[in-house]
Amino acid sequence: DGRVHSGRMSSDLGFWDGYRTVYPLSTILRTNETGNQMEGWINAYKESGSLVSWASPGARGAMTGNMQDASISDAIAKGIGGFDTETAYEALMKDAFSPGFRRGLDMYERHGYIPVGSVLGFDSEVSATLNYALADHSMSLAAEKLGK
Repeated sequence: DGRVHSGRMSSDLGFWDGYRTVYPLSTILRTNETGNQMEGWINAYKESGSLVSWASPGARGAMTGNMQDASISDAIAKGIGGFDTETAYEALMKDAFSPGFRRGLDMYERHGYIPVGSVLGFDSEVSATLNYALADHSMSLAAEKLGK
């Protein structure tokens, strides 16, 4: 929103491969720092109304899929503290199921995948489908942890 806000911020963090390497490892080896990082991502959500897929700072929209959802869900499922898990869960649900946040969401919901060539200007249907499925599974684990 262009304003200065108080609280933590995390930036220059892409999710390409990080969602399956550095972020899960951090939930094991660096739990306090992971909580701080999650707090920064959730603060970005509070400020902008969405989870950023590449915070640098601000959203770049350069990522296929919603791997920030998988990373945040992993932290929730593992019981990492230091961030507002209720707001995080709210952000996850908005990111995953609100129109405009996931490209090809209508096709993904209709078919369970995004058919190749079905979304104008979108050439990563297979990658997005696989990423959405992984993120959805991760969110289901977070939901279970939170009793949702």
